[in-house]
Amino acid sequence: MKGLIIGIIIITFLYNVYRNFKKEMDKAKARGKDAEAIAEAKLRAESLERKQKSVYQPVVQQNYQTTYDQALAEEYTPVPVSENNRQDYFRERAKAKELRDAKSNNKKKPISDYYNPELPAAEVVTNRAIHAPHNHSFKFPQSKVHHLAHDFNFRQALIYDAILRRPEY
Repeated sequence: MKGLIIGIIIITFLYNVYRNFKKEMDKAKARGKDAEAIAEAKLRAESLERKQKSVYQPVVQQNYQTTYDQALAEEYTPVPVSENNRQDYFRERAKAKELRDAKSNNKKKPISDYYNPELPAAEVVTNRAIHAPHNHSFKFPQSKVHHLAHDFNFRQALIYDAILRRPEY
């Protein structure tokens, strides 16, 4: 008897849980429908705003001055030489040499000191001038002494040792 009453109580409890679950599902469906309608309305409003904002603007092509295809110096074009214009020949050779020299002078000169290519401030220059006589500068030690140990080859030494100590038959 006690088992039957406990069974009825459990069944009633499970039925109430199921009924509450169904109610919550119906509420969620209603909220979902409202949310979908609101989302669709927002999308429609945004698309209308975009259509109203989009106004045809003609694209204006801008012409910029570029120099990438122009030569840095004038190119030499030889003039055909005939018998009558010998003086022009020498003038052309002198002009060609002048243009060649101008091109070679336009090349960048290599930097000998790669430490700091920037110009130091005036204060730094004066401080260096003040401290130059004190010889504070650090110079890396230069080892010019050549030791025999630098040329020692341990592998070769083992081979020669094995050759010298081999037994004589």
